[in-house]
Amino acid sequence: MASWEQSTLASWDETFTRQLERVATLTADLSPEQLNTRPAPKEWGIAHCLEHLTVTLKLYHPYLEGALEKAEQKGGTNPPEYRPGCFARWFFGFLKPGTRRVPAPKKFRPVDDPPPGAVERFRTELEGYQALLTRADRVNVNGTKFRSPITPLFRFSIGEGFELMVLHQDRHLDQIERTRAAVIGDSKGSGASEGELPVPE
Repeated sequence: MASWEQSTLASWDETFTRQLERVATLTADLSPEQLNTRPAPKEWGIAHCLEHLTVTLKLYHPYLEGALEKAEQKGGTNPPEYRPGCFARWFFGFLKPGTRRVPAPKKFRPVDDPPPGAVERFRTELEGYQALLTRADRVNVNGTKFRSPITPLFRFSIGEGFELMVLHQDRHLDQIERTRAAVIGDSKGSGASEGELPVPE
């Protein structure tokens, strides 16, 4: 087991692992047709949710990694623990359960018919973030910022970028659980609209 300098980053690494395990549990017994089935015409299926998460991870990755490289160049020892700024705390409020649904920006939307392998693509991207977390544990995750893939007006620190992924994925894994319930008819809940995500993504 890795030895972490920053407890918050260690907890995110554990959360990423739990999210991968949750996806595996929710999808292991589903056929390709069930993964792509929409509970209703305007709702996403499970594969659509996973593709959305994968696209989000891919789009943020180069910006986050670029900020991490700058922080590594600055050097330093004994990095401080993560502290989100005021804007990030406000923004993250849109990711909490029960918040209003808003349309996903076009570049973050999945294709209408996701090809096979949605689970594996998500796993690959998220494992890449776990590798970035290991690097980030050695730097100040509060001091270097990067722009959002949507607009340069929104800027996040390295730590805020990781927290954004953690919260966003939990939100959509809840959606996947409800969608699974609707598709296979179990008792876990009902499907969720494809609009259930924050605008600035």
